[in-house]
Amino acid sequence: MIAGYSLIRVHFCFFKCFCPRFTFYENITLYTPLTAGLESLQATLGPFGAVDMIYISCPNTYTTQVPEEFLNNSSIGGNLLCCVDMSPMPTFSGISSYFRLNNMCHSQFGEFAWRSNLMLLFANIPSQITINLNASDYNQLCALQLISGDDCMYMYTQDELFIKEYPIYLEHSTTQAYQDIKALDIRFIQYVLIDNSTTHLYNIPIFSKAERLFGFFAWCLIYEWATGLREVISF
Repeated sequence: MIAGYSLIRVHFCFFKCFCPRFTFYENITLYTPLTAGLESLQATLGPFGAVDMIYISCPNTYTTQVPEEFLNNSSIGGNLLCCVDMSPMPTFSGISSYFRLNNMCHSQFGEFAWRSNLMLLFANIPSQITINLNASDYNQLCALQLISGDDCMYMYTQDELFIKEYPIYLEHSTTQAYQDIKALDIRFIQYVLIDNSTTHLYNIPIFSKAERLFGFFAWCLIYEWATGLREVISF
């Protein structure tokens, strides 16, 4: 969700002036010193009180899943503005809930997507076009779904049969939507603990060549975004 940086922080007199973040200290929105997670966030986005958060609408063109790259670390939170004081959660059991209105601080919630036949169908079709998804990938997709259920393979094969019997030609619109979404530079973000010691603000693009199959789940999340169940923000 990181799309830019604050320009105020580079001004030569910024730190000589009264900063809005001091108000956050006074009203106990922030605590000083900042936790390692919030220090990492501030280093990435800019000083607290000097960065705008922008709501991004889904382009008109248009299950619990873990990117393989996350599996080597422990998640300690997905909410950007929390103090990251929870116990590390191994990512093989899922990732922490992303930054959202109803994600409370000081609590650990797992991220998930509500699975529906319509979601999976609309993720399968563009995935065949954008990441060359095919039937040989379904076993690995089920492995990436940490709570997949016994019907995982059956579910994907039924989608495949439906698409073959009732072909839907969306190549042009899918390609355009894919390019529009990539241009927004949307990213998955987690606070992770590296080597059980270093807090790092970890992020990967929503469509990553290194995470080809996760592109399928990216389309699931984009479906939720388009239907108003998920939000994207920019700083």
